[in-house]
Amino acid sequence: MISTQKFVSLKVSEITMGTDLKVQWRRTILLRWSTKTNCTTLMINYFQEQYKEAIDASRKQLDAMFTRTYGSFYQSHTQKEPIGIHPTFGSEISIFRKSLEEYMSKRIAFKVDLPIFIKFFDDLQEFYAGQKYISLKPTLDRFFFDLFRTLLLILNPTDEIREDNSDCSKSSLALRAFGDIPLKMVRQLERSLGAARSLTHALKSSSDILQDILQKELSTDCQINATQMKYCAHCMPSDGRTSALRFDECTVPVKLLV
Repeated sequence: MISTQKFVSLKVSEITMGTDLKVQWRRTILLRWSTKTNCTTLMINYFQEQYKEAIDASRKQLDAMFTRTYGSFYQSHTQKEPIGIHPTFGSEISIFRKSLEEYMSKRIAFKVDLPIFIKFFDDLQEFYAGQKYISLKPTLDRFFFDLFRTLLLILNPTDEIREDNSDCSKSSLALRAFGDIPLKMVRQLERSLGAARSLTHALKSSSDILQDILQKELSTDCQINATQMKYCAHCMPSDGRTSALRFDECTVPVKLLV
C-alpha cells in the first residue's frame, strides 16, 4: 500500500514485505540531485581551468623562445600593464617602452599596437571565455598584418609608413609572406578552442537545465509512481513476475518540464 504522507524516503535495505511506502514530497526520488555536488559544475570548472592553463603555458613558452631569439626587440613589443587574470610576461622596461613609443609615433603616421603578442593571446582568452563574439580568422589576420607591418618598419627604418601605404602592406600579405603558417594556425585553433568552448557551454547549459528541473514541483500522481518505480520491485516475490507499472507516467511529465 502507498500512502501520501510527508516523510523522508526509505532506504532499500529498510524495505521489507508489508512496508508502508510513503511518498517524499519536497524532493522527488526520481530527480534527486545535490547542488553542492553538481558534477556538471565541477566539470565546467575543471575544463575551464585546464584550457586557461594551456593558453597561459603556450604564452609563456612562446615568450621564452622569442626572448632567447630576439632579446630586447621582442620584449619591447610585449610590454603591457597587467589586465584581469592575465599575467604580463617579460621584464618591465617601462622607460624604454615609452621612448620606443615616442620614436615609433614619429616614424609612423598611424597607430600601431605595440604589444602584438599580448593582444593576440588576450583575444584567444576572450574567444574561449565567450565574453564577446570573436571570429578567429579575422583575429589571426590582424595579428599577422600587425606583425608584417612592424617587420616592414624594421627592415625599412628610413621610410615613413603612412595610412595610404597600408594597402600596399595588405597586398604584400597576399603574397604569403608567412607561408602557410596563418592557415595552419586558423585550423588548429578553431579545432581546439572551438571544441573546448562548445564543450564547456554544453556542460553549463545542461547544468542550468537540471537546476531548472529541480525547482519544478511534480504532481502527486507522478511522485507516487516515482516511488513505485524505485521501491515496489523490492517488495514483489522473486518468482519472475514483472511489475505492471507504466514507467512513462513519470518520464512524460518530466519531459514536459524541460
